[in-house]
Amino acid sequence: MSTLPPSKLRQVFGRSVSGATDIIDLDNDDDHSSMSQSQTRSNTGIRDVNVPVAAVKVKTGEPNGLGIDEDALAVEYELGNEIEEYAEALRAGRGGELFGENGLLAQFYSIGSERVEALADAGEADSGEARAWQLECRTWDLVQRLYLERTRQVPSAADLAVDIDRISNRALERLLYETDSSAAEARLVLDWLRDGAASIPLDGELRGNRWLYTRESIKTRGRTFDKGLGSGDLNANTVSELDPDAPVRQGKRLDDRDLDYERVMLRALFSHIRAGEFAEAAELCRASGDHWRAASMQGFVEHSDPRRDVSFAENGEDEMDGGRIEGNPRKALWRRMCYALAKETSIDLHERAVYGALCGDVDAVRPACTSWEDHLWAHLNAATQRRLELFMKEHERVSDIAGFPAPPLEGPSTAQVLDSLMHADDGDDALALEARSPMRVIQARIITDGLDALLVDMHNQLLSIRNGGQATIAADPNVLRVVTHLALALRQMGVGVPVEATSAVVQAYIDLMTSAGYGSAVAIYAAELPTDLAMESMSRFLATVEELEDRKAYLRAARDNGLDTRILILRTVETIFQETLENVVPTNAGADAGADAPTITFAQADTAMTDYEARAINATGWLKLDDGLTPQTLTLGNALFRRLLLAGRVNAAKQLEGAMPDLSVVPSSWAIGGSSEEEEVAEGDDLEGEDSADRIRQAIEYVGHCGVARAFARYEAWKAVIRRRPEEQQQHVSGSGSVTGGGVVGGRRDPIGLRQWKSDVARLRADAVASLSKVLESDYADPSKLDLSPEDPVTDELHRIRTLYVPEAVLRLHGILAAQEGRDIPAAMELAVLVAGKLSEPMQRSGKLAIYVKELSLVGHYLT
Repeated sequence: MSTLPPSKLRQVFGRSVSGATDIIDLDNDDDHSSMSQSQTRSNTGIRDVNVPVAAVKVKTGEPNGLGIDEDALAVEYELGNEIEEYAEALRAGRGGELFGENGLLAQFYSIGSERVEALADAGEADSGEARAWQLECRTWDLVQRLYLERTRQVPSAADLAVDIDRISNRALERLLYETDSSAAEARLVLDWLRDGAASIPLDGELRGNRWLYTRESIKTRGRTFDKGLGSGDLNANTVSELDPDAPVRQGKRLDDRDLDYERVMLRALFSHIRAGEFAEAAELCRASGDHWRAASMQGFVEHSDPRRDVSFAENGEDEMDGGRIEGNPRKALWRRMCYALAKETSIDLHERAVYGALCGDVDAVRPACTSWEDHLWAHLNAATQRRLELFMKEHERVSDIAGFPAPPLEGPSTAQVLDSLMHADDGDDALALEARSPMRVIQARIITDGLDALLVDMHNQLLSIRNGGQATIAADPNVLRVVTHLALALRQMGVGVPVEATSAVVQAYIDLMTSAGYGSAVAIYAAELPTDLAMESMSRFLATVEELEDRKAYLRAARDNGLDTRILILRTVETIFQETLENVVPTNAGADAGADAPTITFAQADTAMTDYEARAINATGWLKLDDGLTPQTLTLGNALFRRLLLAGRVNAAKQLEGAMPDLSVVPSSWAIGGSSEEEEVAEGDDLEGEDSADRIRQAIEYVGHCGVARAFARYEAWKAVIRRRPEEQQQHVSGSGSVTGGGVVGGRRDPIGLRQWKSDVARLRADAVASLSKVLESDYADPSKLDLSPEDPVTDELHRIRTLYVPEAVLRLHGILAAQEGRDIPAAMELAVLVAGKLSEPMQRSGKLAIYVKELSLVGHYLT
């Protein structure tokens, strides 16, 4: 529909769940709600997404890791902007009014009612979508009615200061519902069922001349008899009298034409009773000429006398009877008369149902019921009448009447009735199918106060889906939305709900929103979870966000909903690292193996990064959004550096070096150069406290990794230029002025680009030599200089990195110093001295010392 632009979801089940901040530039954008195109939901496009149990993500074609056939489990749903509207209602209603016209529940109701109206305007009032929204509206209406009762303070008769012995039956009935919550709840559900029913208009013309054709038949028979022409045997099966009881008393029938009208009228009459429209029912009887029937139905009202109900009047109940004596003082007897008629099998089905409804006889009403609500209404209508008569008996207002049987005072519980409807005990498969529909299941749990069990069931179903089970109602996004908001509304009411199950349902809904492209609402729901789970859900979502402006916007939303953005940033980066680094596989090269140490292939500078590497590096951009995360930036950056370097991914390490905050991230008092400055670092004011030693170590390691990445990149740049040496040519100018090879211009050789090339070589050589020398002169990746314990896993990683990269740096620096362009023999000799001293251990451990010695021996040829 054009009024409800959908986003189609292709549901595939996947895995399940389990302070002050200093944010940079979050409020500097003109449009705080701005989102990049990649994160903004399109209201017109159709999007295929996964809807896993609690980790929903856009389908990428990657395996889900569960061995589940995703295509086989695919179920399509359509979602509109109701997700955003629910989120806004929840946000605006947080901590506010729950009940009433402007309360949170009414806001949820209005979201559905607006869609019902839109569908009706579009000519789709009878569509499945319209019926679904109507059911959702009915659900919120039921919640408001029942939980307003369940959360009120129930008084006793003594609290109300009511003189029970003096008040009328009508007042006593009101007292029952004031002081008995279970009776009040049953009555509220009964009223809800009545209000949801639509009375059926009379099918045909309304006739006020009651039994017209039967009356004419009787007259005809009388005239025939008077003329001595016989008794009119053709009409022998038609009643001979017109009083209301004649058909039953005589065992005869009305004229077929009257009988047809009677059936239509009684069907419409029953529909009025079903909808609680007693005044309309009485008016239909009067309009049809059945004044006796209209009068008899008034016996349903309990007797009231305002003169006896003074105590209720003092409690604000003086308007309940309009100040008049009215009602039926012999209602118990009237009820038994209705029961006798309901048992009369010779009368019309709907007439029996009318009397059965008036007296509370379920057996007489059930044949006229066609829906789940009809059957539940029949039960609750009888149950409320039984409970009222028992209450009247307790207070000696009703006694047994000899010779007049009454409807049974015992019956099945509401839970038993709902269960029987679900299992089709009477063989009505359509009724059972309706009873098992998701929204009816939810309504049944609300009625029986079983929402705790519903949430636990939803949780278990989500877990079942995660483990490859069949799709259930928990997999329906619309059901998930309703149950999520129902649980959150109950919690806001102060009604206890199971924490674990509620959290699982909310997390699943968050993942649904993420999958459907509604990331702007995630923070609202994450804030409803326990702190740790809130961070888990929000960080799992943020891990999918790539654009800077989106990241800022979502962090603002998190902050506005009370989430600690500093912790959130760290959890997000950790989440991404967990998802990506397992695919960046380090080698075991660098382990102590002497000359047999395994080799490693170092990635070239122009080698493309893998998607996993790019995503992990992009994650470090989160750390730039909070100035207060310097220590954590160093720790996480070092972890990623180590992983990349151990895998030989020098190209990715250089990208990381460029993506991470520059060296100004290290405070001035942490300034780190050679080993001679480390004592100065230790004395810095910023490093006081028990974490100072770790911060120093992290800073030293961070600067070292950045230096290695930069040095290797500069070496690759120098080598690339060396390989692009231009060919030298001589240019000759002919007599005609044209230039030919071998000529001389101005009496000198003019190499094409050679001067620029030599300039580039010299510049890049200087950069590479300086960077590589700095790596070798420092104690790069030396665990013994970083105060690490031998048991620390980082010790082994650094040990291997030093074994891999120090020898490689030696060989690369030597290659530059011995190269023809800018050969520097003295510097090469100085490097040899350094290798023989502090660098001998990693050179020997790597097995590359022999290679270096061989290369060094070639330098002697340059000295001869």
